[in-house]
Amino acid sequence: MSDVIIVGAGLTGLKAARDCIAAGLSVQVLEARDRVGGRACSVSQEWKGEKTWFDFGAHFIGDEPYQASIWALVKDLGLKPFKQYDGPDTPPGPQGPFWSGQGANLQENASGGFDAYIGTTVPDVPGDQFYLQMMQDMVDQIPTAAPWSVPTAAALDALSVEDWVNSVNLPEFGPPSGYFKGLVAMLCRVGFSCEPREISMLWLLFYIGSSGGLARFQAIRWPLQGAQGYRLPQGAQSIAEAMVAELPPGTVKTGVKIKSCATLGNNTVYVYETEGNSYGGDVVLFAMAPALYADIAFDPPLPKARQQAAKAMGNSDMFMTFVRFDKAFWRDDTTTYQKGTVNGIPVYPGNPDPMFDGNISAYGLSGDVLMLDGPSVWMMDNASAEDAPALFAFIVGDQARSLRKKSATERKHAIIKRIGEVFKVDPAKYNPRYFEMDWNAEGFSKGCPAGHFGKGSFMSAGPEILLEGRGRQPVNNVFFASTETASISNGYMDGAIWSGTQIALAIQGTLAGNPPVIADDFLRERGMEACLKAITSALSAGNPFLASAYLDPKLKIHGPGGAALEGSFTGPAGAVDFFTQLGVLLSISTLNVESFSVDIEGNRGHALCSLSGAANLTGLPFQDLKATVMLRFTPASVPQVQIAEFWLIADSALIDLLALPGGNPVSDVLAAAFANGAQDSLGWPGQAGGALDRVILYGPGGTAVPQGPWFNIKGLDALQAAFTKVPDLTSTLQGASVDVSELTAVLTYRITGKSVSQGVPFDQPLLMIMRLGNEPGNPLAEIRYQTNSAALD
Repeated sequence: MSDVIIVGAGLTGLKAARDCIAAGLSVQVLEARDRVGGRACSVSQEWKGEKTWFDFGAHFIGDEPYQASIWALVKDLGLKPFKQYDGPDTPPGPQGPFWSGQGANLQENASGGFDAYIGTTVPDVPGDQFYLQMMQDMVDQIPTAAPWSVPTAAALDALSVEDWVNSVNLPEFGPPSGYFKGLVAMLCRVGFSCEPREISMLWLLFYIGSSGGLARFQAIRWPLQGAQGYRLPQGAQSIAEAMVAELPPGTVKTGVKIKSCATLGNNTVYVYETEGNSYGGDVVLFAMAPALYADIAFDPPLPKARQQAAKAMGNSDMFMTFVRFDKAFWRDDTTTYQKGTVNGIPVYPGNPDPMFDGNISAYGLSGDVLMLDGPSVWMMDNASAEDAPALFAFIVGDQARSLRKKSATERKHAIIKRIGEVFKVDPAKYNPRYFEMDWNAEGFSKGCPAGHFGKGSFMSAGPEILLEGRGRQPVNNVFFASTETASISNGYMDGAIWSGTQIALAIQGTLAGNPPVIADDFLRERGMEACLKAITSALSAGNPFLASAYLDPKLKIHGPGGAALEGSFTGPAGAVDFFTQLGVLLSISTLNVESFSVDIEGNRGHALCSLSGAANLTGLPFQDLKATVMLRFTPASVPQVQIAEFWLIADSALIDLLALPGGNPVSDVLAAAFANGAQDSLGWPGQAGGALDRVILYGPGGTAVPQGPWFNIKGLDALQAAFTKVPDLTSTLQGASVDVSELTAVLTYRITGKSVSQGVPFDQPLLMIMRLGNEPGNPLAEIRYQTNSAALD
C-alpha cells in the first residue's frame, strides 16, 4: 500500500510524484511503456563516432514567463538547455543591419512560393491585419481560469475555427482573404496537429491565451524569444529521466499496463494490470490524456459528465519525422531568398531606406519553414546539441490521415522532395536519412502533441477537464491531470509540469482533509491583469458587458466623486448604471493604458490611463485626462479572479468643470480674449481686470520680438509694442483648441508682414498659448507666443 498511486510516468505524473514525495508521502508510479517521458520521446543515434540525441515528441522549452514551471524544473534538475539554432548570432558591426546574426525564416505565400522573414509577419491586406488584431482582442477577453464564463462563450464554442474565419465579414473590410484563411489553418495545424474545422473557436482562444497571447504563440525567437527557444542536449525525455533518478529506488515501474480501477468501501483505491497484479493506495492519479480514460474500467463508473468530457477531447493526428544530412546546407544559403520582411517591413538589396537595405538572408536561413499545406506543415532546423545536421518535419491532420495509408518509403520521398522544393536544392547531394514516428499508432498516447475540443463541446466538457474548473476535484479518491488540464501553457511540456505541480497540492490537501485550492501566483497575476484589461476595455468602449465575466456579483464601484460622478454603485446592475452615467457626461474617443501593475499580497491592481474625447453637455474637448483604475480582487480561495471593488480615480473638480455647463475657466478665458480683441489682434489691447495681474508672457524670440519674459499687464503692453514694430503685420485667427485637463488653450493665427531688418515678406502660423493657474479662480499664469522668429527679424 502507498499513499499515492500514479498511473503514467510522463512529465505530469513524475512531477506530481516528486512533489508528493517531498511532502512526505509514499508514492508508486506505474508506466505501461518500457520507458518514461510519455509524449516526450528521445532517441540516441551516432554522429562522428559519438552519441547524439533527437526528439520524436515534445522538443522545446522557452525562457519566458509562460514557461516558468518547466524552466525552473530543468534548472533544478541540473540540466543545461542549448539554444535552438536561428542564425549564426553574428554581432552587428558598424555597417551591419540591426538583424545581424539572424537567419531568415520562410513562409509559404498565396501563390505557392515562399517569402523570407525575420521577426513577426504582418498580412499585406488591411482587412487581414484587422482580423488578426481582432483575434488577439478576442483572446484577451477569455479568462484562462474560466473560459466558459464570458457572455460570448457559448456562441464561440458553437463555431469551429473554420466556421469563424468563414463568417467574419465587416462592411469596412469585407471577408478575410483566402490567404488569411490559409494562415489560420496553418496556425491550427502547427499548434494542434489538426484541421481548423476540428477545433472549437472558444478552445483556440483559451489555448492561445494560456501561452501568453497570439504574439507569443507565433513567435520564432526574434525579437520575442517565444516558446521554441531552447532544447535539451539528450532530448526532452531527459527531463523525465532526471526526475526518476532523484526518486527513491523502485518508485517507478515500467511495463505495467493498467486495465481497471476500483474504489473500495473504505475509500482505498486499487488499480489492476492485465497480468492480474494490483496496487493499492489512499488516492490514485491518472496522469494521462483524457482520451485514454476510456481504456480504463472504473468501479464505481466515472460520472457521466466526466466520461462525456473525456470522450469529447480528441487527440490529434501526427507523424513526427526528421531527416538527417551530412551538412546543414540551409545555414549557408545566402542567395536563394534575398528579399523579405523584418517585422513586416520590406527588406531587399537597394532599398532606399538604409535601415532596410540589404540581403535578408545575408546570415543564411534558419531552417524554419511554415507551409499552407502538406505533406508537411512545419519544418525547423533540428540539429542536435552535438550539431549533427537535421531538419524535422511535422505531418499532421488530413495529411497525416492520408499519408498513413501509404508506406514509410512513400512518406520519406514526399518529405525529402518537399525539402528540395522549399530550399531549391537536390537533397540527395547531402545524404538524407529519414526517421519517423506515428503517434496515433502509439497505443499509450494515441496522438500528439495534445488533446483538443471540437466545436460545441468545450462549454460543457471544459469545466470537467481543466483543473481550474472541477478537474482538480477527486472522483472516488481518483484524480486526473495532464497537459490538457492546465490553465498555463496548455498543450506544452510546461503545461504538463504545471498540472503535475497543481494536482500534487490537491492530493496533499485531500489526504490532509483540506479542499483542493489554487496555488499558483503566476496564474493569479494573469487573472488580475485580465481583469484590468477587461475593465479598461469596457471603459474605452463604454460597455460594461465587455467586463461582465470579471465582475463579482457583489461588486462595488466608486466614481471619482464631485458633482458629475458622485456616489457608489453595487453589483453588475450598478456597473451598468455607472457606465450609463459616465457615457451621458463624457464621450471617450481614446483610452491609453500607460501601465498595468498588480499586487498579489495586497490583492489589488492599478492601471494608469489617459483619456481623450469630449464632454457631451458642454461640447468641450479633452486630451490626456489622467485617471487611475484601481481594483480590489476576490480572495485567492476563489478559483476565478474577479473584480470585487472598482475605483475610477481622477481630478473630480476638473471633470465637473469639463462635464457640467457653466463656470469653466478655460472657456471663460477664451470668451474674454475674444471680447477684448484677440480674434483680430495678437492679444488684449484693453484692460482685462485682474486676469493679467500675475501672468508671465513670452515672445517668439529673436531680436524683433524677444522672448522675454514679460510680466503682467505692463509686460503685455510692451510685448504688443514690440509686435507693432514689425512692418505691415496682420493677423487672422484660424482656430482655437482647449485641453481642459491641462488648463490650456491654444489660439492659431495666420500672420503676414515683412522682416524688420531687410523687409523680406513672410506668411506663417503663430500660436498663442494660454495656460491657467491651478489656484482658486484659475487666473492666467502664462501666455506664450510661438512662430518662426527669424522671419520677423
